[in-house]
Amino acid sequence: MNTAATRAISSQAKTSKPLRFIRRLEGMKRLGLAPSTYYDWSNPKSPRYKASLPKLVRYGGTRGMTGFFEDEIEKFIDSFRDHDQTLEQEKDERH
Repeated sequence: MNTAATRAISSQAKTSKPLRFIRRLEGMKRLGLAPSTYYDWSNPKSPRYKASLPKLVRYGGTRGMTGFFEDEIEKFIDSFRDHDQTLEQEKDERH
């Protein structure tokens, strides 16, 4: 198992919610991104790079599954909700 998967599992042991692994295409669907957009946003050389984007994890060795941990997807989506709420509050304060 790679280090990202190991870190996620050890940090998940501290919480009560069970760790869920989401396959690659399902994770991208939940993020609302096409695979090409995901790879563009996850490329550090891209002008559209997003460091907070959930990282793909290979689970089960070189021939194993590739996907995301569900809690990372939820955190990413929540960060956009928080950002939208902040923008709405700022807009209301200006008017």
